[in-house]
Amino acid sequence: MEEDKKFQEVNIIGLWNQNIYDSIQKLQDFERICRDGAVSIMEYLNIAPQRKAEIQYQYLRMIVSETGILLGNARARIDKTFFLKSKIQLRKIKNVIDLEPEKLVHSTHNQQSHSSEHYLTEDFYSYLYNLTLIREGIINELQDILFGVKEGKMTGMEKTQEVLRP
Repeated sequence: MEEDKKFQEVNIIGLWNQNIYDSIQKLQDFERICRDGAVSIMEYLNIAPQRKAEIQYQYLRMIVSETGILLGNARARIDKTFFLKSKIQLRKIKNVIDLEPEKLVHSTHNQQSHSSEHYLTEDFYSYLYNLTLIREGIINELQDILFGVKEGKMTGMEKTQEVLRP
């Protein structure tokens, strides 16, 4: 009975760690799309150029949501000051995305061809940079569970040394 309980605790911790890792991976992919418009060259070639800025804008919105979820999930393991500061930054960015999208995406309309073009503004990239810093801060706060705690200092040839998890 006691063994089953310990196994269940380890399993839940493993699932929680996997969830954190998956969220970080997802955020990295979202950041690539926001910067480049796609994760891979093939995706990039398949995107209509006139839709690229719109897609990047929507992924910025998704980064804010996913970062908020990740912060909430990691709240027990991260510094309270970092958590509160990040939540405030996320709320400000979300308000701009929801209430003032023109600060992030500039649109031009061509009356003759009845087409529109969208361009990302400097503010878009500034907010993306701030979100990247938050993600990097979360990784730094969670480095003990993401990378393990090393026993002593590893030399170059000891890369296969087992790491201990707290």
